[in-house]
Amino acid sequence: MRSVTLTIGVLVTLLAGSASWAGPFSEVPAGDWSYQACSRLVELGVLSPPGDGASFSGDPRLTRFEFGLSLLAPLSALEKEAAALPPEAGDEVKIQAAARALGLTPELSEVEISAAAADLRSLLREFADVLGPMGFDPKAA
Repeated sequence: MRSVTLTIGVLVTLLAGSASWAGPFSEVPAGDWSYQACSRLVELGVLSPPGDGASFSGDPRLTRFEFGLSLLAPLSALEKEAAALPPEAGDEVKIQAAARALGLTPELSEVEISAAAADLRSLLREFADVLGPMGFDPKAA
């Protein structure tokens, strides 16, 4: 009986702690892939909230459209860098171009740069409904 009570106490403590900490994206469950992707991109400085004084902290809450708009700046930068690359550019050149476009520091590894680009591509596909009317093609992401 004591172990059941202890287990329940630990679970209540863990659940209460996770519910009280909403994190920077309170609208998204902390375990969701998009939460992790957004967190990494904000931490790296790739994503920033649209508008003056806006934040991703949930106060005030961003709409899906507003968050989709925050994806446009890195998308535009990536497209510009990609257009400047020669067709025969190798993977290393493409990764370095992506790092420049996203404003990533040169100290990041190719794996970290590739992961950031993959996170952005996944978010772009997720927000295709918002970005589509602005001319974004999710198949190109």
